Amino acid sequence: MLCLGDLAEKHCSFSFDENGCLRLFFSDHSVVLYKDDDVIVFAGDGDLSPSEAERWVKTH
Repeated sequence: MLCLGDLAEKHCSFSFDENGCLRLFFSDHSVVLYKDDDVIVFAGDGDLSPSEAERWVKTH
């Protein structure tokens, strides 16, 4: 369960894919995919390590 206020605070956007899985998109182009019971993180194309998506997963 995610709080929409948390999404607004991080300035990320979200969508649902064709299978109904939640995707979070961050400004460094990193992505978090919530798929069934798994959480998959795709690193962005920025130089930041860890990516915004990785930091999100660690704190939520």
